Amino acid sequence: MLFGGTGVAGLTCPLGAVHSIETARLRLVVARRRELVAHWDTLDEEARRWVGVQPRDLGDEPDGSDPLLWHEDRALFLGHDTETGRIVSVVTLWRDAGEHVVSVTVGAPWRRRGYGAESLALVCAIAHRHLGIARLHAGSADGDEAAARCLSGCGFGAVGAPALFTLPSGRVIEARPWERTDAEARLRCRHPPW
Repeated sequence: MLFGGTGVAGLTCPLGAVHSIETARLRLVVARRRELVAHWDTLDEEARRWVGVQPRDLGDEPDGSDPLLWHEDRALFLGHDTETGRIVSVVTLWRDAGEHVVSVTVGAPWRRRGYGAESLALVCAIAHRHLGIARLHAGSADGDEAAARCLSGCGFGAVGAPALFTLPSGRVIEARPWERTDAEARLRCRHPPW
């Protein structure tokens, strides 16, 4: 699985925040502001409740640029179906009170097809083996068995009773805490977001 300088097979990290990785059916890339805003308009109400960052949180760039969403406190990835090019998932990796947290949202037409788990697994690999993050945290809404299965399938373990959990959008939910660790985590990125 490991190779060369990036630490994750298939991951490209040429300059700055430009990161991408592709599997047989999914191309995961660091999001650009305009693409995420356009994707927001295609989401159903349920997905909008879970997307980590909403368009109003992004503001506007005074110079009209379309920056990559790779900042000092978060990185956003968009998963594209390789056959259609359509966005199927949004994965947010952010820092909260010194902890690194990850969340994934899948659009309605793409749910129950494994895109969430595949997207999350790729971002976890990037977080551990490229960004050097040894411990990742996540939360699943109390009673959301699909999210619990996704997290468990991606190597997360439940670490306690449900508690209040703050999404990157600021929305607070009752969630079961999850954790994933990698003892071999190592920073290989030349331009980490934090």
